[in-house]
Amino acid sequence: MTKSTSLPLARNFSSLGFQLTATRGTAASLHAAGIEAEAVFKVNEGRPNIVDLIKTGKSIWFINTPLGRESFLR
Repeated sequence: MTKSTSLPLARNFSSLGFQLTATRGTAASLHAAGIEAEAVFKVNEGRPNIVDLIKTGKSIWFINTPLGRESFLR
């Protein structure tokens, strides 16, 4: 998913009342576009991270945009 297609998608979900959570870079892009999003660590950056949110049921829907070899090694 490219930035040009993900921003309208994020804006739509936000307007429907979904609370968005994103890794730091994505959260910064969303904020720059005027879309609220809570930042969360990537798995290799510390805790709490996105996997912690999944395991505790705090996140219910995901869009994964892997980039680089590290994204596929887990």
